[in-house]
Amino acid sequence: FKYLAGQPQDIKGCREGPLQMDGSSLAIVLLLIAAVVGLAVYSCRLRRQLNEVLDEKDKGHRLARKTALDLEQWEPSLAARAAWKLAFSLVSKSLKQQKYQRYKTDNDAGNVERFMENIVHELIDRAIDSCAVHGGRLRHAGALGQALDKRRFLRRLKALADSRRTLRLQRRKGQLAAPKEHIATAGGMIRSVNEMSPPQPYTGGAGPSLPRGPGSVGQKEAERHLSLTTGSRGSEDAPLLAVPGQMDDEQDFAVGGAVASQRPGASTKPRGVWALSRLSGSPAANALPSPAGSLVISFGDPQRGQLGMEPAAAARQVSRNTILTIEELRGCEPVQVEAAGVASFIVGALGQVWGFGSNRSMELGVRKEIAQVQAPQRVKSIREHCAVQLVSSRSASGQAHSVLLTAAGDVYTFGTSACGALGQGPNVRQCAPVMLRLGAEVKIRQVAVGARHSMFISDAGAIYTVGDNCHGQLGHGTRDPAGNWSPKFMDVPKLVPGDLGQQRVRLVAAGDDHNLAVVEDGRLFAWGANSNGQLGIGRVDDQAVPVPVRELQDTGIVSMACGLRHSVVVSHNGEQVWTFGSNVQGQLGLGQSSAPEGYQLTTPTLCKSLSRQPNMEVVQVAAAACHTLAVLSTGEVYAWGDNAYGQLGFPKAGAGHPMSHAVRSSVQTVQATKQLRSRAALEVDAPRAFADGVARIFEPCRIVSLSLWKVRAVSTADMHSLALAA
Repeated sequence: FKYLAGQPQDIKGCREGPLQMDGSSLAIVLLLIAAVVGLAVYSCRLRRQLNEVLDEKDKGHRLARKTALDLEQWEPSLAARAAWKLAFSLVSKSLKQQKYQRYKTDNDAGNVERFMENIVHELIDRAIDSCAVHGGRLRHAGALGQALDKRRFLRRLKALADSRRTLRLQRRKGQLAAPKEHIATAGGMIRSVNEMSPPQPYTGGAGPSLPRGPGSVGQKEAERHLSLTTGSRGSEDAPLLAVPGQMDDEQDFAVGGAVASQRPGASTKPRGVWALSRLSGSPAANALPSPAGSLVISFGDPQRGQLGMEPAAAARQVSRNTILTIEELRGCEPVQVEAAGVASFIVGALGQVWGFGSNRSMELGVRKEIAQVQAPQRVKSIREHCAVQLVSSRSASGQAHSVLLTAAGDVYTFGTSACGALGQGPNVRQCAPVMLRLGAEVKIRQVAVGARHSMFISDAGAIYTVGDNCHGQLGHGTRDPAGNWSPKFMDVPKLVPGDLGQQRVRLVAAGDDHNLAVVEDGRLFAWGANSNGQLGIGRVDDQAVPVPVRELQDTGIVSMACGLRHSVVVSHNGEQVWTFGSNVQGQLGLGQSSAPEGYQLTTPTLCKSLSRQPNMEVVQVAAAACHTLAVLSTGEVYAWGDNAYGQLGFPKAGAGHPMSHAVRSSVQTVQATKQLRSRAALEVDAPRAFADGVARIFEPCRIVSLSLWKVRAVSTADMHSLALAA
């Protein structure tokens, strides 16, 4: 090329001067030029294709890195991939929905199965309870049927014996033929009596008597065995069955003796409610052979089911009648009613325990999962034990615990207490019914509980306490320089020291933070919180050591009760009622205190409305929070104090029916002049005065809604009350 371009000097061996070429040489040169140009064009195309391949390869690598796929695997387009993801999402969602529907269906079926199982178990429990309750009646009916059968059999046997004796006498007198009757017409002939070979003529004298019975011992045993049919003297007019009330106390009933022998009160050492009538010394109480009643009545706040009925239905009935009758407990022979803070307990004559209301602190003794029981239900966890007394904290705020006493003297505690009131040790703050270790060492006769502490009285009369001690209510402790009691609480029961620890305790009552106890020599001791004078010792400082109440020594105390900040004592065999403590809500029954007099009394004061009145003998008092109830020997119930929830048996404020202005004016005039000269006037005016509801009552007022029944015992808590009627 350089040669052709005229640069021969750059080519070695080329001579100077223009190139001299012929035609063939020029053709060769042109071919070379064409080959070089073609090669250059081909190399450019090849490079472009190679670059495209490399670009595609790089894209493939990047796509493979993103999707974690190899280049050899098929890669769908973006639309196909989006459609595949959408389909997968729809299918997954459908599968999840189907799985959820199957789970929901199975869960619903399981719930229905569990619901039906609970219904069957409840029906079985009710059937068992009904059989246990009506078993005595069935045995009575069976014994009565046996007695009637025996009497009918003896009458038929006697009639048959008399008939045969008469026939023998007639035959001996010749009035009847000796052969059988069919012989008189044998062979088609009719024969007379003389033709039928009469027997020897009757010579006179008494006819042969029936065979003699067994000897003297056997005869007495037979008479005892047939006493139900022949009576005491064997006359036809003798009663078939003796009346149970006319029998001796030492005997069991002639019918159903097994039931009588199974009662907890039939033991040699009565405990709990069976011992209270004997220990109280009340003639009216001792006159009753048994504390059993026939009907349980409730009134007050129905929100937690503590009235024994579904809250909505109970609220409707309370708005109309103020009180409720628990029909499920008819015929169960209840001997004790116990109103707890937001729960209720019933103890039967055979040691059964029914519970209903709130179970927020496991105070009912049922499973923790059950938050509330709206109808009376047997407490299964203590079904094996024969209960004689059950007490529970009456405070509706904070924690709650319960204490059960059995006929054997053992104690079981359950519920919740952060202060050790359960008595189960330092690490137990909540439990189902568990036996107290103290009961295994010392047999207990009576139990009582406050808001956060418990007390136990042994058969020997010693008193043990456990729980909170912030006000000295346990009966032992000292104050530190800061003014606090030490120890603050105890989780193991200990014997109360001092003068009270050396005496035999006869009766005990527990308030929220203070206690009262009566010993055998008649002295009354008080200790615990005293900020409102509820100890009755003339001071307002707390007492950690039991101190005697001077005004009520050896006065024949038959019943006591303690509320939140007041106390009530019944003395002189029910003729006098003494109250002391706070009277802000009228809980002392002394009338509305004026400002100069103050709203608290630090010494016992006589409640004149219930003391030394004709035909009025108080046999029991019950108190809680800021109200009080009293039961008379006639079965009447008087109430006074706070009525914010209707716990006094009267409509709460704003829940009654309005009355006319004329009636209201007349009632207010009578109350202002205080000229009610008879109990009848008070009974007539009370329903009218409280027809539109009442917030508090400052003087004892008879609960007219309970006048249809004879009430034997009452129990009250902060928001509701229970009554045991005959």
